[in-house]
Formats: sequence, structure tokens, C-alpha cells
Amino acid sequence: MDTANKETILTESIIRDGATLVSINKQTINFTCKCGKNHTKQKSAICKTSGAFCKDCTDRNTQIKRIKAKIVLNANLLAQQAT
Repeated sequence: MDTANKETILTESIIRDGATLVSINKQTINFTCKCGKNHTKQKSAICKTSGAFCKDCTDRNTQIKRIKAKIVLNANLLAQQAT
């Protein structure tokens, strides 16, 4: 992946996640999360893993995804029992 494409993905991630860019270093980015907290993260983590969220928002998003996965799993189990 070329540098221009990486920067495009980084910019799209920041916009998608509602963050505000503060500064960019060689490997890290400083930003303000949508909740208002300032945070620093590796560029690769923003693009590939957790997005432009602070630690608290990342933890909250993880919990939400786990709960949604459990709901889907339980719904599938109930559907199997009904048949």
C-alpha cells in the first residue's frame, strides 16, 4: 500500500469516527476523540484496528460489539430450538 493511499485511509477513518486531527508524526497521530478527550495512537491502529477513538471509547465500542454478538448468537439458538 503506498503512502498516499495510507494517508487517504487515515483521513477517512478520522472523518468516519468523528475525531478532530491535532497533529501527525511519523508513526503516530494526535487527535481529539468525538467525546472530547485528546489521545495519541499509532497510525496503523487507527487504519486497521480500533479507529480514531480514545481508550474509553474503544473499550465502550468493544463492549457494544460483544453484546451485539451475544444477541445474534442467542437469537440463532432460539431459532434452532423453534425448528
